Amino acid sequence: MSAVSPGWSIGIYDLKNQLSAVLEEVMEGKEVTVTKHGRPIARIAPSRRLIARIGRPLLLPSASWVREFADCRRRRRAES
Repeated sequence: MSAVSPGWSIGIYDLKNQLSAVLEEVMEGKEVTVTKHGRPIARIAPSRRLIARIGRPLLLPSASWVREFADCRRRRRAES
């Protein structure tokens, strides 16, 4: 998988086999189009709302990102 250009796409089979790598690219701000038999069926994009909440791009390892997301949700609930 070479995911360096904006607007790149990946087939379902390759997405299944390379999901972690694809999500790392998305956390860096890239968007991915998922295809089935060459036809676009979905788009994966970074969450602008989450980026805005934590105030920086998501460049964290998966486990750290999950913990930070959970902390963000707890803070939000406490503010309500």
